[in-house]
Amino acid sequence: MSLQNVKSGNRNVLSRAVVAVNNVLKEQPLSALTFRATGAPHLNSQHANQLPERLNASSNLRLLPNVGCQTFPAYGRIDSGGKNPRITPSIDNNLMSAFAGTPPMPKKRPNKYKLLLKNFDTSFVSCPLLVRRELLDLFPTVDVMNRTMTALCLSKKTVNDMVVWSAEAEIEREDINEDFINVAKDVVSIISEHGYWADFIDPFSGKPFYSGYTNATLFETDERYNLLGFTVEDMVCCKVIKHPKFGSNVVVGTVFTNAPQYSAIIKEFIEAVKS
Repeated sequence: MSLQNVKSGNRNVLSRAVVAVNNVLKEQPLSALTFRATGAPHLNSQHANQLPERLNASSNLRLLPNVGCQTFPAYGRIDSGGKNPRITPSIDNNLMSAFAGTPPMPKKRPNKYKLLLKNFDTSFVSCPLLVRRELLDLFPTVDVMNRTMTALCLSKKTVNDMVVWSAEAEIEREDINEDFINVAKDVVSIISEHGYWADFIDPFSGKPFYSGYTNATLFETDERYNLLGFTVEDMVCCKVIKHPKFGSNVVVGTVFTNAPQYSAIIKEFIEAVKS
């Protein structure tokens, strides 16, 4: 059979198929046809029997299988009665195997300075000349007049009001003072490691903890605390210190250093408190 005859036969088969499909379209509504994802109509097996008998088994026209097709009531509209296909996410097993032995990411370590000061409300005060003059007697061996001085005030809110004396209030004060001493020792040690001088006031004696002996004292009810952001009030029978947030329910301890607020170590303390 020549190539021309083959082409002629194929055209005849195609023509018969087109005629048959047109006949079915005249008898069936558009909704009876199914569409693939491409939007091209095809006949499903339900309508295959309606084709003219002249399209016998020897025909080159083959029906497409109806696999997962959706019916469309009109072009471009999805049948509301059907279920829209869903895409199920899958995980590459090879990829999971590659990460199976990967150790978990280490947790970020808490800032050690934040942990150190976590029990106290800490403020940082740059001591002006007036404050430094008041420190001359406390630290006679330190050049407080010609060096920048910073005060680290560690305040702890109390359960008891410190204006009224009670056994419970005294016990609470002693516990907080002991806690302050332990923290202040570490703060002084850290600042000293960075090349600066530092010392703190012993809350029990009112004297510097490390510096040379002096008769001068600085208790928390001293009016000099007015220069450090607190309010010291004379209650006739006694004096009381008040915190801006805690009022008189507070115990205060102070560390002094010649490390300025713009120094790296003080900046680290400030950032730790803010975070």
